[in-house]
Amino acid sequence: MELSQLIINQETFSIRALVETHRRVKRVAPCYPMSMDDFYGQDLAFVHAEAFEALAVSAAETLLQFLGRGAPSRRVLDLGCGAGPLSRRLSEKGFSTWGLDLSPALIAVARERLPGAEFQCGSIHDARLPKAAAAAAVGEVLNYATAHDPAALSGVFARVFKALAPGGVFLFDLAGPGRVGAGRSFTEGANWAVGLVATESSDQLLRKISTFREVDEGVRCRSYEEHRLRLWPAASVVERLRACGFRAQELPGYSGATMPPSLHVYLAIKPSWRQKYAPSERSLSGCRAPRARRAENALCKNGKAAEKQQCSAPKGRKPGQLDQCCDCRNQDQREHREVAIVDKQPDQFVEG
Repeated sequence: MELSQLIINQETFSIRALVETHRRVKRVAPCYPMSMDDFYGQDLAFVHAEAFEALAVSAAETLLQFLGRGAPSRRVLDLGCGAGPLSRRLSEKGFSTWGLDLSPALIAVARERLPGAEFQCGSIHDARLPKAAAAAAVGEVLNYATAHDPAALSGVFARVFKALAPGGVFLFDLAGPGRVGAGRSFTEGANWAVGLVATESSDQLLRKISTFREVDEGVRCRSYEEHRLRLWPAASVVERLRACGFRAQELPGYSGATMPPSLHVYLAIKPSWRQKYAPSERSLSGCRAPRARRAENALCKNGKAAEKQQCSAPKGRKPGQLDQCCDCRNQDQREHREVAIVDKQPDQFVEG
């Protein structure tokens, strides 16, 4: 009997019913509840690596659109990397990747797949983040990271902002209210099956997951995990990003992916020292503001008027280029020196 045939009535489907029915069909190894310390244990990690990586691959294609051509010195942080599908795609394009995940089982798979890449097992809240040109957190990573503390979201944004070089890109997704979907699902492969029951209450989502995996001929082991996520409204996310210094916007989704319900994609950019225009005047796609803009209405990034009578322009200024006040020019010079330091010391880490 196929496992899919065990689900007769979706209205009465539960993890317990699935387990008890499957017990009568095949010999099953003992199952013990897993704590959050066993987050993505051996069985669920195996299934996730085999069948649930399409979203991360699509996210990699989206990130590549903003990164352009790769170079070994251009490092990308893969936060919540799982088994490394995003890192693998970026590595193929010439980028150096650094992956982080809370699950030892997933990290083991990632290291086996990409022995030349760097993967670390740890938490996004306190792991040492290396300097990088870009960062990604795909697959509700930040929903998990903020499940027990809503203030942690701004803390993660601040840590990523600090790790990115000026002009660095941060691509990630966050589930919002309504993410529960149908509330029940069942998926199976050649030698595994997963049953899930999800409930949503206020800003919290709880998933109860039973995983069956064949470990020997006719023998399947089963495991159980409970995943808790905090749901985030889109407006709140963009507001927090901007408060940390990012230029941010919500994207329609990842390239070529059919997005799950209420899963929102965000793009945040750390302002570059080369940038001459305010965020409202230069979109994230790189389109410059019209040159015919009136100079008397222009403000430099410190909010000071950039008119000629208030601060003189540097010699050799190009026609149509905005003047800057002295404070802004000094700040640009400091940021330029920081970029030089990052390029010379690619292995420098930042602490939380």
